[in-house]
Amino acid sequence: MHFLVAFVSRDQSRCCLELAVRLAVANQARITILKVLANPHAVGVVAELIATDEPFVLANSEVQSVVDELMSDELDVKAVVRKVDNVAEGLVSISIELGVDMVFLGTRDVRHPSGLLMENDPIAHYVAERCPANVVLVRERNDV
Repeated sequence: MHFLVAFVSRDQSRCCLELAVRLAVANQARITILKVLANPHAVGVVAELIATDEPFVLANSEVQSVVDELMSDELDVKAVVRKVDNVAEGLVSISIELGVDMVFLGTRDVRHPSGLLMENDPIAHYVAERCPANVVLVRERNDV
């Protein structure tokens, strides 16, 4: 099995990573931690910092440090950082390209009925609707 974890940041992706790791260990699955960056030219951002490679380098460093920690647990894990024109479409196309079986994606709180329909989370809605792999929507736990 091959799992893809959509990575935002170490803090924001903590619950996704924890769940994916537990299931990967139990199923001897490999994990790809994916961070997508919006292509600044596609979204019309003209800020000098964003138009440089610095965000890409920083993202690579952050994701690789998480991978290094997980590899010490003898997991089969790798990091992927990509620039995409559209984050939701990028998540789906990269999951197809990598041939993953399951995508772990953080989402907003789903306790409210509109949350179940993902009305306020267009990325989760798009991925759940269009991704051919199983999609696991993971919300942050309030008890930690």
